[in-house]
Amino acid sequence: MTDPLAEWSRRHGDYDVARSRVVRWWLQLVATLSAPLVRVPPDAISAAGVATAVAAIVAPRRAAAGLVLATGVLDGVDGAVARRRDVASRHGAFVDTAADRLTDVLFLLALRRRGARRPLVFVAAAGVAALELQRALARRRGDPVAVVTPGERPFRVAYAALGLAFAPSLGAAAIGGTTVAGGLALYRERRQR
Repeated sequence: MTDPLAEWSRRHGDYDVARSRVVRWWLQLVATLSAPLVRVPPDAISAAGVATAVAAIVAPRRAAAGLVLATGVLDGVDGAVARRRDVASRHGAFVDTAADRLTDVLFLLALRRRGARRPLVFVAAAGVAALELQRALARRRGDPVAVVTPGERPFRVAYAALGLAFAPSLGAAAIGGTTVAGGLALYRERRQR
């Protein structure tokens, strides 16, 4: 298997992973956790992530927070397993992206069920859509995206988990604010090219 940090950097516009301890830590964590799961099909890991996000909607608050974190870890591990098995493909990337968008919605539903204010949930949904749309447009044109914002997927997972555990409206507000700002940052970067 190639160096997971170098591989991630290459796939993200040669982003210098040395710039972020959080990115480095996350990539090393999923690479480590993927080793014992190398025989599990990556799509099954993606499906398990969706299942844990569904369970977070109905679980008690603290358990829901743990299930959201488990979803985030599974989301990182599925791609790492695919690369370890040398089975990364367009199909796998599609399954992973579809699972990510579905679990983003499920996280917001879990926050809403725990009492997050509806307008904040709507802003969070719009922010996630805006950020991910900017990433998709850049990928479609073959533009590298070398900006990592506080609205990226691992951060959203953390905001949702903390919101479920302590303050659902604050979790939704954090997702909304950071993703809207991230979407705008990516839009400005694309316009400057």
